Amino acid sequence: MRSLFKVLFAAIALFPFVVFAAGSQTFYSSGTFTVPAYGSLTVTVNGAGGGGGGGSIPTVGSGLRGASGGGGGNSTFNGSVIGYGGGGGAPGVTSPSPGTGAAGGSGSASGGDSNTAGAGAAGGAGGLGADWTDPPIYGGPGGAGGQASKAYAGGALTPGSGITVVVGSGGAGGASGSGGFYGDAPGQSGSNGSVSISWTDPPPASCSVTLSPSSVNQGSGSTLSWSSSNADSWLYINNVGYVGASGSTWVAPSTTTDYSCIAQGAGGTDGWHGATLTVHPSCTFNGTTITHGSSVTGYQSATVPYGSTCTSQTRTCSDGTLSGSYTYASCSVNPPANCTYAGVTVNNGSSATFYSQQTNPSGQLCSAVSQSRTCTNGTLSGSNTYQYASCSCTPSYSCSTNTIQYTNSSCSVSNVTTCTSPSFCSAGSSSCLYPPPTFNQSGSGTSALTGHLQAVPLLVPQNTPTKLYWNVSNVSSCSVTGSNGDHWSGTSSGSGGVTSSPIIQQTSFTLSCPALDGTALTESQTVGVVPVFQER
Repeated sequence: MRSLFKVLFAAIALFPFVVFAAGSQTFYSSGTFTVPAYGSLTVTVNGAGGGGGGGSIPTVGSGLRGASGGGGGNSTFNGSVIGYGGGGGAPGVTSPSPGTGAAGGSGSASGGDSNTAGAGAAGGAGGLGADWTDPPIYGGPGGAGGQASKAYAGGALTPGSGITVVVGSGGAGGASGSGGFYGDAPGQSGSNGSVSISWTDPPPASCSVTLSPSSVNQGSGSTLSWSSSNADSWLYINNVGYVGASGSTWVAPSTTTDYSCIAQGAGGTDGWHGATLTVHPSCTFNGTTITHGSSVTGYQSATVPYGSTCTSQTRTCSDGTLSGSYTYASCSVNPPANCTYAGVTVNNGSSATFYSQQTNPSGQLCSAVSQSRTCTNGTLSGSNTYQYASCSCTPSYSCSTNTIQYTNSSCSVSNVTTCTSPSFCSAGSSSCLYPPPTFNQSGSGTSALTGHLQAVPLLVPQNTPTKLYWNVSNVSSCSVTGSNGDHWSGTSSGSGGVTSSPIIQQTSFTLSCPALDGTALTESQTVGVVPVFQER
């Protein structure tokens, strides 16, 4: 774009408007000055000189005296800078004593930066009277015109406008005295005034562009400001267009952009002035924009196994290029696996009880065949011998010392009752058991007693008593009854036994004891009578 514009500018710059070069112009006669394009312009206005006075003849009589010179004309520039004309010289003096006439007064000046009397055009010389006299009688010289000088800065005068210039004529010389005999001469005319103008070239147009900041990330912008000097034609900024002499605007290009400027004025141009906004391109990471100089964390993979650690990498954007190679924006650690065994799911980190058999024999708790197995990321601890997720107990009664306990099918144990001696707890029994009747032996040899009901002797002579013995434990009471009407009570006959009534005939004795276990103990013993033999 810039190169194309330069070509266009070169073509336009050939004939944009008339450009005056530095120079000068002097007016010796009135006219119009066309203001050129200029940098500075200086005007010097010279008023016309006055005419010299006429000479006189040394002969008495006023008719022989010379005339005064005429005054010089005023010179002006734009009607405001004025150099006034010089005054005319007086004629030669003939009386009271011959001599030179008085000189004309110097012209003054006004409207300039400097105003100098008598610095303008020269006045004419006075005329010679009779040159044979001694001294000669001259007319007075004309006065010089005034001079005014004024400098105009660029812009004070409008280029192309017409300025009126008036140039004053020199004053006429005065006539010499009449009646001269030897070619007596009149006074000379004063010099015409003039207006001199000089100017310098206008300075070339210049411009400058600033960017604040001069370097931005893509998506951000900058304040573009510009200014110019001597740009009275136009000012152009690349990628913006034609703009005023100064100003600012916001720019936010997507790429590095040239904002060089060039300005054109009456003095031409001093060329291009560079300005570039550097735009650092952004990067894209997983659909996210990463600005230049910023960083993002990338991951080697989206997921990693349980117990592993995600591997990350810091990736930094530098002018559109993202460092590093990891492509994932996030990473997560897979959750631990649960365990499924025997139809039961055990969460990771949790434990469950498994059993080596599903149904336990009577009297055995499931806890005796159980094992707590813990799940760790899909692996169940313990032995696969414990393969059942549930276990049931065979309902049964058991003993804890003398306390009867009941275990239900859920293996819940409860106390039923506590047995007191002589009752006792027996596994499998729901109630306290009592020991069976016990016969207590005593003695030894032929005199040994068994504890059962015994009659000693079992055979007695008629009308002879016998002794009865018994000794029973674990019974509540005992009674011994004979068929002859004998009766005894007690669980023991004592060590000496009890003596029956005389036995007359065969007699039966019965031991009856209610046992503690609820049974009835009954024993009998028959005592016979020795027969009596009679001789015939």
